[in-house]
Amino acid sequence: MLLISGYDSLKELYADYFRVGTCLPVSVIDNPNTEFLTLLNTEFNSVTPENELKPENVLDAATTLANPEEYNECPALDFSAADPILSYCQENGIAMRGHTLIWYSQTPSWLFYEDYDVNGELASRELMLTRMENYIDSVMSYCEENYPGVIYAWDVVNEAADDNGRGMRECYWIDTIGEDYVERAFEFARAHAPEGVQLFYNDYNEYFTSKQNEILDILRPVAEAGNID
Repeated sequence: MLLISGYDSLKELYADYFRVGTCLPVSVIDNPNTEFLTLLNTEFNSVTPENELKPENVLDAATTLANPEEYNECPALDFSAADPILSYCQENGIAMRGHTLIWYSQTPSWLFYEDYDVNGELASRELMLTRMENYIDSVMSYCEENYPGVIYAWDVVNEAADDNGRGMRECYWIDTIGEDYVERAFEFARAHAPEGVQLFYNDYNEYFTSKQNEILDILRPVAEAGNID
């Protein structure tokens, strides 16, 4: 097999040890320069979408806000941004790490309000737990039903630790649910994840001791419950 670099394929070289992954935005799939996809198909056997599975790109604002009563406990979803990546992975036998279900950023503020009205009151803990579970279940179910076996792992929660050694990052999830929102997210993810799909926490700058300790503190009860891989 002629490889574009002349070196052994990374995914084949390390096939007995781990997957070799990269980021795959839709712009690479649509790019007229096909060398990007040649590189992808040659070297990698795992991809993570860039923004396409983040909440702001999955939550269907227009449909939800047009009928907040109907979607009160579970907002409408739209996977048109992620479908091209999921389809490409399915057609080319590439595994995907889903990124990300719960995040303080790139999640629209209306999700956290009663009737999805940002001029009103924040939703209750009970309602937000219901919305969180239904969202996690709906996203996982859609991906597995339409692209079975493509997603082998999910980043359940992203970047919950503060950067300045102050514990958890302030966010709407804490404002509405409380600091146990990470535990509950992993609990829901474990309950609804397809068999064999692994669950992860994702963050950056973990090599700083202070932040590493914060992350361990946040995840200790999650690990004790057996809800993280």
